[in-house]
Amino acid sequence: MKFSRGQSILAVAVALLIGVLWGALAPAQEVPETKTLELTVRGEFGAALQLSADGQMGESPQTHLIIDGKGREIQPGGQLLYVASSYGYSASGTLTPVTEQELVVTSATNEKLGELAPFIIGRREGTREVIEFPHAQGGGGELVVLDLLPSLAHGEMREWANQPAGLQISEADGVPALSVDGLDITRTDLFTLTVGSGAQVAAKQSVWANYLLANEKGEVIESTYGNPEPAFINPDEVFPALSNAILDQRIGSRVITLVPASEARGASDMIIVIDLLALATEG
Repeated sequence: MKFSRGQSILAVAVALLIGVLWGALAPAQEVPETKTLELTVRGEFGAALQLSADGQMGESPQTHLIIDGKGREIQPGGQLLYVASSYGYSASGTLTPVTEQELVVTSATNEKLGELAPFIIGRREGTREVIEFPHAQGGGGELVVLDLLPSLAHGEMREWANQPAGLQISEADGVPALSVDGLDITRTDLFTLTVGSGAQVAAKQSVWANYLLANEKGEVIESTYGNPEPAFINPDEVFPALSNAILDQRIGSRVITLVPASEARGASDMIIVIDLLALATEG
């Protein structure tokens, strides 16, 4: 049977209409819903922690803010202490530790931080965040937990009992400054100005710290507060008055010790202010 041109056009139109109606009436196929990655971090700030994760990682690196720090802003090239832990996260949702928790003491530069730089520089000390680095293919990726530690004393400020006559200490953006007038140092004295809540410094324990060293007139001989990195103090390599000053103190504390020249290995009496930042292990 032959169809006229008009009949052919009509047949095509009817077929198209039936196709449209069938598509509209057919049940819609369900698209699997992608669950956004949800993270939970348990554990004290700067200490051992537990990470749990559920959901899918994104397509590009991003951060999850767990604790919004209130400390100093981390400046480009400034001092930086952080604790890092790394986990592998599979496309099926399996979480596997990759590196153990590690203390890193460095300077906040792009060169030293690499891919972590945009997630650290400009943040505030006291921040805890989890950064996700997805794999380019196959799903999953790496999760990095960062605790950005303080670079200054942090804790409970204590009233200065038996404050030596002629010695005052003030702060500018948390950094100590001395005012001295007629100070007489006749013996070694130790005062705790801020009581930290961190681990206690044991005998022979090395620490990371910032310190200010001045003579009996208050003239600064040396200060690490403006250095790119804090100081590493090995108690076996400093004079006894200094090693005794940090012994049994808690991380986060600020102490001040007065040392006569006879015990300071120098030609003058010394005033030393120390901020204890973290326990350290040589090598």
